[in-house]
Amino acid sequence: MAKKNGIARHFGAFFGLLAALYALLVLSALIPNKALEKNMSRSGLRYFQQEAYPNRDGRFQRIADNRADQLLVNIAWNMGQGNPLSSTIDTQYYDGGGFGLNTGLYQAVLQGRSPNTPYPQYWHGSAALVRFAHLFTDAQGMAAMGLWVLCALLLANVALLIRKGHWELALCLMISMLSVQFGNLGLSITYQPCFVLCLCFCPAFVLLERRGDSALTLLCVLSGAATAFFDFLTTETLPLLLPLILVVAIRAKDGGLTAFPWRLLLSCGLCWGAAYIGAFVCKWALASLLTGQNQFLTGFIAAGKRMDAAPQSGFPPVIAGILANLSVFFGSTERIDLPRVLLGLGSGAAGLGLGYAFLRKAQPCRWGALAALSLGAVVLLRFALLGNHSYLHEFFTYRALCATVMAVLTAFVLNIRLPQKEVGQ
Repeated sequence: MAKKNGIARHFGAFFGLLAALYALLVLSALIPNKALEKNMSRSGLRYFQQEAYPNRDGRFQRIADNRADQLLVNIAWNMGQGNPLSSTIDTQYYDGGGFGLNTGLYQAVLQGRSPNTPYPQYWHGSAALVRFAHLFTDAQGMAAMGLWVLCALLLANVALLIRKGHWELALCLMISMLSVQFGNLGLSITYQPCFVLCLCFCPAFVLLERRGDSALTLLCVLSGAATAFFDFLTTETLPLLLPLILVVAIRAKDGGLTAFPWRLLLSCGLCWGAAYIGAFVCKWALASLLTGQNQFLTGFIAAGKRMDAAPQSGFPPVIAGILANLSVFFGSTERIDLPRVLLGLGSGAAGLGLGYAFLRKAQPCRWGALAALSLGAVVLLRFALLGNHSYLHEFFTYRALCATVMAVLTAFVLNIRLPQKEVGQ
């Protein structure tokens, strides 16, 4: 009976959250477009005047994705036309006609162009935030506000970890965020949702960790559904991996891991994955009912393209996406820079190896370290499986590596002597 009640709670949490988020989207669509017109036109003019992928200094880390942002804001504008119950599901945008996609939002707002391109694969949940924000600012202001929110959330996480006696994990979290140029998240709106979700769920995982695995799997359901709703396929693994790495590290420090926590990782991964995929299934089902077309096929075709082999990389497809993202991580101006990757990995391994040799403790937390590293490796697996997407969009997908950095640093600090009382494993 308890197991059945647990399953019911998980399903109830999934459908309840998805219904609430859909209601938020509909509520935003009820805002008259007239109230958004001034700031939407400013956003449209900005995208019209700028390149799709502006780059300030040649490094891939500094590329902004105006194309994705323009699509999101374009879709958000068109949600305000027609019945909000359907316009938020049958999502569309205006493609700019013969003048190019960068003019699409500008023409839609100032010239009244109707949407002509369907885009039903995603929930486009961030469009709700776009509409609310455009009541008082434009896309550039929204991106800046988002960065301030992210900074506040990061500091709140650091403060919580320190208060709980995990100052070393707080330091690891800060380093992992800085390693992927946390400040560059202000370059684009679409870079931010997964980091916001991640930094919102981390405290929940830390605070509810002692209530058992069922509380964590329930959080994973909420995280998976919310990620599918708000994200634009950027760093979608973060809201799962970073919170779990913290949980594993805390349990290892408290002596709670006497073996590899395969049951915890498997159950959390399955719950998150089921909710993530389930949210897409719900979107495609609703879109199919509204449009009379098979949107499942549209979704599967889109997913297939992202899993294609990396084009003309010169490397085996399974590693091209990994190398591209590592190249960006280490500051390259080339899509794949193998010497820089090898030098970066070698330097990092040498530094951590020396530190471990001098500071290793007598009773290492082997299972905690192995669990953390296993979670960090999921990011590389994602790069390999979605090779085409990871290779072509490495300038933003690479930021998922902050979970890998967090995993490596966590494994390191769990196995060295620190200036604090140890609670051995």
